[in-house]
Amino acid sequence: MTERPDWQRAIELLGMFAEGDLRTIKVDADGRISALIVDSLDPWGGMLTIGNAELAVRLGSPVIDEQRGRVQYIDTFEEGAVRWQLGVGGTDGSAAITPLYARSGGYAVMLRASSDILRTADMANYSIVLPNARTGFAYSFSLDGNCDEHTLEILRYDGTYKHDIRLKFDDAIDQVQILNDVPAWTNVLATDLGTRNLWHFHSLKLVVDLVNHTYLRLVLDNAETDLSMHAYAAVLNGTKPEMATTITHKSMALVNDIAVIDNFIITTAEPE
Repeated sequence: MTERPDWQRAIELLGMFAEGDLRTIKVDADGRISALIVDSLDPWGGMLTIGNAELAVRLGSPVIDEQRGRVQYIDTFEEGAVRWQLGVGGTDGSAAITPLYARSGGYAVMLRASSDILRTADMANYSIVLPNARTGFAYSFSLDGNCDEHTLEILRYDGTYKHDIRLKFDDAIDQVQILNDVPAWTNVLATDLGTRNLWHFHSLKLVVDLVNHTYLRLVLDNAETDLSMHAYAAVLNGTKPEMATTITHKSMALVNDIAVIDNFIITTAEPE
C-alpha cells in the first residue's frame, strides 16, 4: 500500500473525498481544527500544521483540559519501563511495570514504597531531550491511602547552570509545595486529592521557565495555579548538558504505600 501524503490525509480529515459516513469537524478560517491551540505562523511566515502523530498525542493528553505546548517526549509504558531506572529505599519495596492499573493502555509503573529505612520507591529518566525556555512536565498518578510524600524532581544541566526544580505533595499537611531558590519548600496549593484508590488517577503538569529560572504554573486535574512569582534554584555548574527527571513516592512508617504512574510527557514552547 502506498503511503499517502499529508495533504491528502488533511483533505479526508476535513470531510472531502472520504468514503463512508461524513461528520463535520469545526475548523477556523485557515482550515485548522479549532480545538487545537497552535501558533499561526512559523519563523518563515508559513502556516503551521499538525501531523497525525501530534494530533493523536493531543487528543490523548493525560491532562484532560491541558493541551498547551508542543510534545517533545512521551512514555506510556506500553513497551515496559526500559527508559527508566527503577529503585527502592528500603528492604521490602518494589518498582515495576504493572498490568493491574493504568490510566490508558494496558500498563503503568507501580511504585510500592518500602516500609523501612528511606520508605521510598522511585523511577528516574535520564533524558536525551534537552528542553529550553518554557517547558512542561506532565504525568498521571494514583495514590493508595498511606502516602507520606510524593515528589517530582527535575535536575537540568545546560553547561552553565544546574536547574533544581522540585514539586512535592505533602500528605501530612494536605499541601502541594515547590522548592524555591532559597532553597526551601513553600506551599502553593491546599488539597487532599480527594478519593484514594489505585483506579482513581489524577493528572499533574508543572511548567517552568528555564531561561528566567522560574516556575510558571501547576495544572492539577482541572485546576490551574499561577507559580510565576516563584523562582527555583539555579547555580553555576559546568556539567555537560543533560536532564534527570525523578518521581519518588514515600510511604508512612511501617506500611507499603503504593503509587501508580502513567503517561509521562515533556512539552516545550509553552505559553507564558
